[in-house]
Amino acid sequence: MAYSTLITGPERRRRWSDEQELELLVEVFGPGGNVTETARRAEIWVVSQVVV
Repeated sequence: MAYSTLITGPERRRRWSDEQELELLVEVFGPGGNVTETARRAEIWVVSQVVV
């Protein structure tokens, strides 16, 4: 089983509007979407862990 945790820290906590969230999802899951590039542009740092 694998899971990811989004860590932004209290000083970087963000609130996105529904429109902004939708834009990020469309960018990631749309044609040619790239999670890493989208996260970098949105300044989101993702920490992934794989549990075996």
